[in-house]
Amino acid sequence: MSTNHFSKSSINFFKELNKNNNRPWFQENKGRYEQVKSESKSFLNTWEERMNEHDLIERSKLFRVYR
Repeated sequence: MSTNHFSKSSINFFKELNKNNNRPWFQENKGRYEQVKSESKSFLNTWEERMNEHDLIERSKLFRVYR
């Protein structure tokens, strides 16, 4: 599944993360993070295909977001 946008659910996750950037909150919401991570990879793949300049695009790595 490719996507060219983030879902409302993912946007809400980022908003909540902004207010609760700590390990306990993250542990409680790790399942949501996994969904956002999957959506983020799909988003990056879609834009990579659209740009069609693979040598100019470096894939991002998703690190622990609560740090």
